[in-house]
Amino acid sequence: MHASPRRIQAGFTLVEMAIVATLISILAAFAIPAYKDSVDRSHRSGARQSLMSAAQWMERHYSSNNTYCASATNCGTDPLPESLKAVPASGARAYTITVTTPSATQYLLTATPVSTGPMRSDTRCNALTLDHRGVQAVTGTAAANTCWRK
Repeated sequence: MHASPRRIQAGFTLVEMAIVATLISILAAFAIPAYKDSVDRSHRSGARQSLMSAAQWMERHYSSNNTYCASATNCGTDPLPESLKAVPASGARAYTITVTTPSATQYLLTATPVSTGPMRSDTRCNALTLDHRGVQAVTGTAAANTCWRK
């Protein structure tokens, strides 16, 4: 009688599959937080840019009107145009820009994370602020220079 040839089986063993799953889990454990941090930095960068644009608008407003206020008799209200209040300008908002004008010669710009936006859980930097003197600050737990760095 003639012996039948052995069949060669192709595929992966359970041990090989377990090793691959473990390696993917380890890589994901490092990659996902790094990706989220990169996205958060991108949103903060947009907020910083918007605060700088709003500060430039406030300075032009002051040059034209000799006041940071909405008008000579209307201090305390927000003179910013709507186009400068959303970050990003289109799509889902990450931050909202507001301005406080306690006097004709002072203002405080604030980029506050939107409560339903991607930065809602950012306790590190939270809100970014910029005042009429160019002082940059944050309301979170991190140092201002950490959140304002380029």
